[in-house]
Amino acid sequence: MSGKVRTTYVLMLGTWLILAGEVSLTSLVLGFAGILIAVLTLGHVFLPEGKSRSLPDLLVRGFAVLRIVPLFLGEALKGAVRVTFRAIQPRRCFRPGLLRVTTTLQNRSAITLLANLVTLSPGTLTLDFDADEHVLYIHCIDVRNIHGEAGRRALVACYEEPLRRIFE
Repeated sequence: MSGKVRTTYVLMLGTWLILAGEVSLTSLVLGFAGILIAVLTLGHVFLPEGKSRSLPDLLVRGFAVLRIVPLFLGEALKGAVRVTFRAIQPRRCFRPGLLRVTTTLQNRSAITLLANLVTLSPGTLTLDFDADEHVLYIHCIDVRNIHGEAGRRALVACYEEPLRRIFE
């Protein structure tokens, strides 16, 4: 096991034990097996080659992950309220549309996660990505309140900085 894989494994196992809330044989076995599989299959995503592996860098990445979770949950909740409100209105008043949104992210894993976060938000769906121009094509259930490039950028801007800290 390389140093990169070992470091990732130890950090994930520690997180698992904290989240499990107990240190039992069952918890250790499940955590050991699950994290070993995750590290061996996904380790390159979290610690790409050429990226610093120092403890401060890992902590910055870890806090960025912790920051993006409540951010996504808040955005998903706002989207769910908007979609629910539109669905229960007696008169359907929305205008679906396709938006071309430029992202400043360079890392493919970060862009993939950005596209997935947008897709998981109610009322939006990422349809395609142009790798040459760093453009996401996003379908929105209602584009009436999205004005200009600033409005389109607002769909992804809140996720870009945490994703940049994690992947770039």
